[in-house]
This record gives sequence, C-alpha cells and structure tokens, in this order.
Amino acid sequence: MLPPIRLSPSERRELIRISRRLGGPVNSVQRALIILSLAEGDTLATISRERECSVNTVKLWHRRFLKDRIPGLEGRHKGKTVEKGTKQLEARILNWTLHRKPQNGSAQWSSRKLATALGISHMRVARTWTKAGVSLSR
Repeated sequence: MLPPIRLSPSERRELIRISRRLGGPVNSVQRALIILSLAEGDTLATISRERECSVNTVKLWHRRFLKDRIPGLEGRHKGKTVEKGTKQLEARILNWTLHRKPQNGSAQWSSRKLATALGISHMRVARTWTKAGVSLSR
C-alpha cells in the first residue's frame, strides 16, 4: 500500500495546468495525470490501465512526487546530444539521394546501397530519409 498523496491547492492547480498543456511534452502531461489520479485515491491498477502504463511507472512517479513534489516530475534524461557533423552528413545523404544514380544500374537508391557508397550505416540513411520526408517507394 502506497502512502497517500495530499496536494496543496497550488500544487493541484499547477498539475491541472500541466495536464491540459497542448503541444507540450506528452510525458509531463502523463505524469501530472498520474499524480492527480493518485491524489483522488484511484488504485494503481486503475491508473495503470487508464494511463496505459505499467504499475511500476505509477509507483515511480508516486515515489518521485513524494520526495521532490512537482519538480520531481521532470525527466532526468535530457536526451542525446547531436553529434558534430550530423547536419553535413544528412545534407550529403540527401544530395546523393536526389542528384546521383546508383552505379549498378538500379533506378533508385536503397538505404543499404547508399550506405555502402557513403561508408555509413544504412540506419543513418533511413533515419535521414524519414526525417526529411523522402520516400523512394514507387
């Protein structure tokens, strides 16, 4: 049994504001809704089902909220930094895709053929194409 969460009026207002945020991080909305549900007395299973997350996720945000309150709901992983030269490599991939033909007589590039020609990972090519909205399907 988890200890109950009691919200101050200002915390409740802030969590409601976060939960209604449009265009904001989905994770922040999810965490706010979890805490609001816990404060209402909903069960772990109910919250897990309604929020489409695991019971352990609900427990994690319960624990972090009790320890650090609203600041504890911020994600701790800030994401991966973009490697140096990524924009240039993506530009090179797109340039080859759009302005060069494969040497083997194919009508268009596959991610693997272009990756081999450029000496990079085929997944890098595929991610670049997806990011740029390039579709080579016929």
